[in-house]
Amino acid sequence: MLRYLGEHFRGRLPLALSFWVNFILLAAVLYAAGAVLHDTAAVDSRFLDALLAFLVLNTLIYAWQVCGVWRASENALLNHIWFPWARGAQTVVVLSILVYLGQVLGYAHLVHQQDPRQ
Repeated sequence: MLRYLGEHFRGRLPLALSFWVNFILLAAVLYAAGAVLHDTAAVDSRFLDALLAFLVLNTLIYAWQVCGVWRASENALLNHIWFPWARGAQTVVVLSILVYLGQVLGYAHLVHQQDPRQ
């Protein structure tokens, strides 16, 4: 398992595997888990610490996802694999970063609302 994680991070896996499985599928699972945890923490502030821990872990996983897909895209371009596919994957990564930042800001807003010092 560690070897697989390292291979993805270094961009050595095929772009399709890195993009569709490690990026899209895993992101969908993590998004669903985060949404449930967010909604739970919005109703019950006792889950706020769990949400914050999830955000830290999710950020680490997301960085791994982004680095792996980006590097796999670069390797695909070096190996003359279909240019639009590799650049398209990179475009999706950049757009996902914008979405991710918006998501983090939404969570930060929830934390600010729940802060008892306010």
